[in-house]
Amino acid sequence: MVGRPICVDIHGGDVHCVAILLSKIILRDRGYKEVDASALQRKGLYPGIPDVLVDVPVRGTNERGQAVAHGTLRAIIEIEVDATKKSIERKKAQYDTSLAGHELYVINLQLCENPFDITTLRLFLEKWLP
Repeated sequence: MVGRPICVDIHGGDVHCVAILLSKIILRDRGYKEVDASALQRKGLYPGIPDVLVDVPVRGTNERGQAVAHGTLRAIIEIEVDATKKSIERKKAQYDTSLAGHELYVINLQLCENPFDITTLRLFLEKWLP
């Protein structure tokens, strides 16, 4: 089976890069579509490139209780290795989530028990990702 390639812009330390890669794998496995974030840097909406940008299908039920699609949510995901209250607030200010259908997820890896263990890191990300 030939899979789709996953690209990671190498920046930050090793744990940061591995966390981004694992996040993209988890989100792809959940069926979410990755959006090329590099083009958005020039549009003023995202002053900087988010670590991960995906479209998440939003599902609900109709009046008969049947599952239906209600569109998509654009999830802006930032992975923070050495997060502080100030750095998290800066990320929240950096991305405009006032637009309908946009949501920011700042994942603080300091809350992960052992981010150097790949299994522990993956389980942590699975819990915190959309």
